[in-house]
Amino acid sequence: MTAVERRPQPYAGSERELLLEWLEFQRETLAAKCSGLGGEALNTQAAPPSTLTLGRLLRHLADMERMDAQILSGGDVNSLYERAADGDGGVEDGGEPDGGMYDWSLYDVDDDALTVWREQCEWLRDVVAGKDLDDHAPGDYAVLTVRSVLLALVTEYARHNGHADLLRERIDGSVGY
Repeated sequence: MTAVERRPQPYAGSERELLLEWLEFQRETLAAKCSGLGGEALNTQAAPPSTLTLGRLLRHLADMERMDAQILSGGDVNSLYERAADGDGGVEDGGEPDGGMYDWSLYDVDDDALTVWREQCEWLRDVVAGKDLDDHAPGDYAVLTVRSVLLALVTEYARHNGHADLLRERIDGSVGY
C-alpha cells in the first residue's frame, strides 16, 4: 500500500478537539486504504457475494459528509448520487431500494470518487468550524446537535474502515494503515 501520512490517534484534548481529531483520523484511514489504487481497483468487488467496493465506500461516505453539512447548515438535504431506476438494485416506482439501505449499487463509482469525497469533507469542516458542539441543527433536524452529528460520523467511518481493511487486503494483499 502506498504510504499515506496519518496523524497519530488522539488521546488528549477538549471534547471538541478529540471529536474533530478522531474524525480526521478516520478520514485519513479511509484515504490510506484507497491510496495508490486506480478506478479498476476501487471498483473491485473483492468480497463476493457482497457488492461493496472501496469506491462505493468513498461515495457513501461523501454522501454522509454532504448530508451532515446540509443538516447543520440548514439547507435542503439531498444525495450526491441519483438512485438507479431499474431492477438492478435501484428504486422502482418511487419505492425503497431493492436491496434496502445497504444496497451498494446505489453508489456506482466513477473516477472522481476520491476527489468528490475530499470536497464533501472540506465542506463539513467549514460548516462545523463556525459552530459549538451544543448548537442544534436548524429546521426539521433541530433534535440533532453538532456533537451528535460528529459522533455519528466518527462511528460511521470506524465501521466502514473495517470493511475497507478487508477489501484492500483482498485487492492486493495490503494490510495495516
